[in-house]
Formats: sequence, structure tokens, C-alpha cells
Amino acid sequence: MKEHLFADVFESDVLTFQQRELVTISALAAMPGVRTQLQSHVKMGINTGITENQLAELADLIEKFVDRTQANSLREVLAKPGVPIIEPGMLVRISEIEILPAQLTEYHAILKEEAAASIKKEPGVLAIFPMSIKEQPTQIRIIEIYADSAAYQSHLKTPHFLHYKTTTVKMVKSLKLVDMNVLDAETMLQIFKKLK
Repeated sequence: MKEHLFADVFESDVLTFQQRELVTISALAAMPGVRTQLQSHVKMGINTGITENQLAELADLIEKFVDRTQANSLREVLAKPGVPIIEPGMLVRISEIEILPAQLTEYHAILKEEAAASIKKEPGVLAIFPMSIKEQPTQIRIIEIYADSAAYQSHLKTPHFLHYKTTTVKMVKSLKLVDMNVLDAETMLQIFKKLK
């Protein structure tokens, strides 16, 4: 990375000094753990004529294409307010489902397909994590996290959810939806990050 940024990019005459700094700031802002270098290059970039408005727009792009945490690292360097990582209206739910034993294998396949499609196709679906109780495999628990209630309502109308709902209705013995309150929003950001 250093060789590319500080040799290839900076020795090339294809980009202006301002463009080179913009490339460097973009790369650094998208990486965790390089705040000191980011601060230095933001100052250098401003010295080359990059405006704070341009850097704020860059933070918006990093939020869109990388993640909000990294975008906020650039906003902090610019002394701009960060965007909350956990939105106030987020919907967190645990679905408690009991499946008829004879239908369990088929149900697992349909649920797996629906959960994968929801995460892949719906930006407002932040997590759908199905599990079963170890000693009672017919007892399914699903942690569901949606950006807000509108994202949840949209999810209910998707083809993959409607397929799941209509094909599994006769497999389900009981269903209980339990809405939850988030107690520690900051730690919530770390969920699943350690998995490789």
C-alpha cells in the first residue's frame, strides 16, 4: 500500500498534486487504524486546494461504498458531526418458531435461502441470523435487525419473503415475534466482526 501510494501515485505525472492527495485521503479514510496519517494528508490536501466541502462529500461516498464508521473517521478529522451508526428507529426482533419435526429439513433449506436473499438484496435488512436450540432442533430462533420499521414493512413485501411465508406456513407449529430494545448500541457495532 505504501509503495503504491507514496511511490506509484506520487511519482506519476498523470495526476496533479491535488488529485494525488485526494486519492491518498480516500484510501486512508477507508482503512481503520490510520488516523494520524489521515490527519496529515487532510492538511496537505487542503494546502493543495481541496475544500472541506469536497472532503465532506468524500466522507459521504465512503459511507455509501465502505461503511459509516470509516466515513465518520474522516468527518472527525474535519471536525464535522458524525452520522449515528445505530439509527434511533432501528427494529430488533427475535422470532421464536416451532417447526413440525417431519418438515424440519425442508424448512431449513427454505429459511436459509430466504435469509441469504434478504441480506443480499435488501439494504434495510441489517441481519437475519437463524439458529436452533441444541437439545430441541425444532425450536428455531431468528435474530432480525432492520434499519427501521419502513425497512421491515418493505421486507414483508419482497418475493423471497413471500415465498418463504407461503411455503412454510404448514410447517410452522407456533410463531412468536418478540420486539427487543438495544441496551448497548456501541458494542452492537462489533457483532460478527471477529468472524473470519
